[in-house]
Amino acid sequence: MTQRKHIKNRGLAPLLIAAGIGAIAVIGGAAFGRPILDAAGQSILNGMLHFLDFVLPLVRHVFWWLGGISANAINTFVLMNPFDSATLSPFLWETFKNIAYVVIIFFSLYAGFMWIVGRDSAAKPMIFKLLIIALLINFSFFIAKELFFVSHVVTKSLACSFGQNEKVQPGGEPCSQVGTAIYTGLLMFGDNNLVAGIKGDVEKLSSAESSSRLSQLIFAHLVAFVLFFIFTSIMMILAGMFVGRFLIVSFLVGILPLAIISWASPKNNGHWEEWSKKYLTWLTNIPTLLLFILVGFSIVGVGLGDNFRDKLQANVDTRILMGNNANSNVDANAVKGYAGLIRFFFLVGYYAFAIVYAQQVGGKAAKFGHDFAVGSYLALGGAVRGAAVFKPTRNLLGDRLEKTGKWIEEKNPAFLGIAMRGMGTKMREAGKGMLAQKRERIEKDAKQFVEANKGDPQKLGQYLKNARGDQRLVIAKVIGEKLQRHEELQAVVDHLDQGELSDFLSDERVRKALGTRTGIGKFSSATRKGTPEGFEEAAKIILLLR
Repeated sequence: MTQRKHIKNRGLAPLLIAAGIGAIAVIGGAAFGRPILDAAGQSILNGMLHFLDFVLPLVRHVFWWLGGISANAINTFVLMNPFDSATLSPFLWETFKNIAYVVIIFFSLYAGFMWIVGRDSAAKPMIFKLLIIALLINFSFFIAKELFFVSHVVTKSLACSFGQNEKVQPGGEPCSQVGTAIYTGLLMFGDNNLVAGIKGDVEKLSSAESSSRLSQLIFAHLVAFVLFFIFTSIMMILAGMFVGRFLIVSFLVGILPLAIISWASPKNNGHWEEWSKKYLTWLTNIPTLLLFILVGFSIVGVGLGDNFRDKLQANVDTRILMGNNANSNVDANAVKGYAGLIRFFFLVGYYAFAIVYAQQVGGKAAKFGHDFAVGSYLALGGAVRGAAVFKPTRNLLGDRLEKTGKWIEEKNPAFLGIAMRGMGTKMREAGKGMLAQKRERIEKDAKQFVEANKGDPQKLGQYLKNARGDQRLVIAKVIGEKLQRHEELQAVVDHLDQGELSDFLSDERVRKALGTRTGIGKFSSATRKGTPEGFEEAAKIILLLR
């Protein structure tokens, strides 16, 4: 028993010795190591502070320079009118208007040719619609100019609420101080409500709290840097919107004649819709944004009162606002700093909301204006929008392109080889694309006619008899699909005489199209007979094929 206790005591002894050594180390470290750690931390904080004192002013000056450029850009472009003679849009509009008129002249020549050859029934509506389109080009420019004038008046009224200076634009209008007012308000807010409050609170700290003082000074420097970065970013975003508005509206006005031409083409009228929506969007988003900024100034307490106007007219030096004089506001306390922090986040969020919502309002206004305009056009006569004037030309050109491309593809000289065949294929595909709408219309009309006259083979035979060109194969195909019994098809064929059958079956396109269908062997053998009976047999095969 005694031996066992002795063994236990021998095991506890090393533990007690280790615990004693650890306690001595902790007490010694606390007594002698804490000053060393404090000194090291103090040195690190001092180094960071000196580094920030050297680097951040340089960075802030760069931000100040960018913000100033953005403010001047806003001041200049907010009141610039793209319809002035000194701008780019009148030049673009004249250029594209001349191109549009050249297109109209070619269509007029085609209409005149149709009149000469006796197709005056088709030429008259074509000429009439060409005149309407020519008038629309000039009339739409006037409408676009008046719409921008309304937007410009509203924008100018809102912009002048921020103040004006004596600089004059080329057009004679005074430059607004929208950009300068926004930037000055942002910098005044940052200096008086946040940075000064933090630095003033730091100055009140006792020297015994030197580490805490250094940490808060570093924090104040970083806050000033972040503020400048955010404010400059806001200014650059706003400048991009104002400059972009002028450039985009100028370009949209320039291509207006082409938009009218595309509006008259059913295949390309989506370009007109896109043009009108973009134009109305950029007419409404900038006035909406200025209104929100004015409201925001009132909400956050910046205001446009006498004190603000004095600072604005004196061209407040932003470097002083964010410079060393902020340390003189020693009466600021932490409460002001925290209150300023809350207002800061509100201000940034409000600007983000204003920018995004202004775009949304512009889009909604554009959609409303577009729908209203389309409704008005349709009410006044939507025939122009259908652009029947372009159908004869498109069909004629498509047919020639398809035939020429096919000839090049099949008959090109051997030494030209693949290159010519490739060009012929492209031409043929382009022609087929232009004829696609025509074929769709023929098939639609044929289906309606056959459906309405299923029980009258004489009418169906006459309908097929009068078919020419592309209509032949399309109508024969529709008759074969709609009539379910062979007797009905036979009755239709019986109303075609031998000459009409021969003319119908001599069409190479009809024979080529059958190459992808069943019964081609029977058809070929029937046509090779070269007799009226053979042609009649071939016609029956065409109509009986599903």
